[in-house]
Amino acid sequence: MRNIATVQEIKHPKYTHRVRFPKAGGKWGTKHFESAEDAEAHADEFNKDLIKHGAEEASISKADRVAVSTFYREVAELQGGSVKVKVATALNHYLETLRARYKSVPCSEVANQFVDAHDRKWSHEQRRSVRPRIKRFLDEYGDWFACDVSPEIVSEFLDDLTARSGKNQGQPISDQTKLHYWQVVHQMFKTAIKTGAAQINPANEDNKPGVMSKKPGTLRPREVAALLHAADSDVVAAIAISFFAGVRRSELVQLDWKNVDLEYQFIEIPREITKTAEGERNIHIEPNLIEWLKPHAQIGGKVVSSPGRYRIGLADAIAKAGIEEWPHNAGRHSFATYHRAHFKTDAKTATQLGHSDSKLLKTRYSKTVHPKIAAEYWEIRPTAKITHLRKGKQA
Repeated sequence: MRNIATVQEIKHPKYTHRVRFPKAGGKWGTKHFESAEDAEAHADEFNKDLIKHGAEEASISKADRVAVSTFYREVAELQGGSVKVKVATALNHYLETLRARYKSVPCSEVANQFVDAHDRKWSHEQRRSVRPRIKRFLDEYGDWFACDVSPEIVSEFLDDLTARSGKNQGQPISDQTKLHYWQVVHQMFKTAIKTGAAQINPANEDNKPGVMSKKPGTLRPREVAALLHAADSDVVAAIAISFFAGVRRSELVQLDWKNVDLEYQFIEIPREITKTAEGERNIHIEPNLIEWLKPHAQIGGKVVSSPGRYRIGLADAIAKAGIEEWPHNAGRHSFATYHRAHFKTDAKTATQLGHSDSKLLKTRYSKTVHPKIAAEYWEIRPTAKITHLRKGKQA
């Protein structure tokens, strides 16, 4: 048996022996000891565990074998028939994700590291402009783990930015000002990646102001139906709330079932969750959303277990539904577009979204949607099927 722990005598000022042992992915590790007895004892214990776990792996369950078979089949389909990814590679990737998750720190700590690293280099004017922008981001996401901030969250943050003072108070800020905020968040997450607190930079080229499309993107009703039917049971309620109540992702991943009242048909978004100037709001629950929520409703507890679980669950559902193009903030933007087109009351739609008035709504969600398509959207239910929509672009 070649892949076992072995003891080797070495010349070292402090240690006399080392143990060489196999690790995951075909790699080897070493551990040093001050005596032969300690090294032999460690090697023997390691090899006993290796034999024990090896026997357990030899009796792998039928469910695990099916999972491995499914993995190879789906990878082959995605790669056009050639399997280039091994199970070990997938497991190592999962482990890296877990390590990043447990190594991650709150955005507030990343911001402190970012400021500490750059403060001396900044001019007085730079400090005056950068610090308030960092603070505004931290007001909403300071207690979030850096690894849980996705590109969609950054898009949401930029979308919701409005002037806080002056004659334009409450109005959307310019794309140029949004770009300044994007640059600060982008630089801050470069620090997060460098320290291992995040794996990707969520302020990327796709949500960079000036690169994003002028009008928010939406999904077709048939795509939303496919997405919900493909979603796992622990995330389907959250996805439904996103598309049929327009709740921001940052609010959604903190939402508690105690704030979802199916009897009186409203969702309460508490002030401590929304953290926006408009504050607390109540969102009316439409009849089709009630049907999506009823099978999963609880007395209390988070609607979705964590931001990471929502992100992964949503990505899985998108892939299973075969949706090739995913617009940023697809749920909230689809809700706003179809709600405005179907109910034809700007004030009601703005209230649902948490806007102080309908000016932003008219500017951003002016896309024309055929009344029949808008009606179809609000008939998407757990048992409903979208059958008569063409695959072409909707009117």
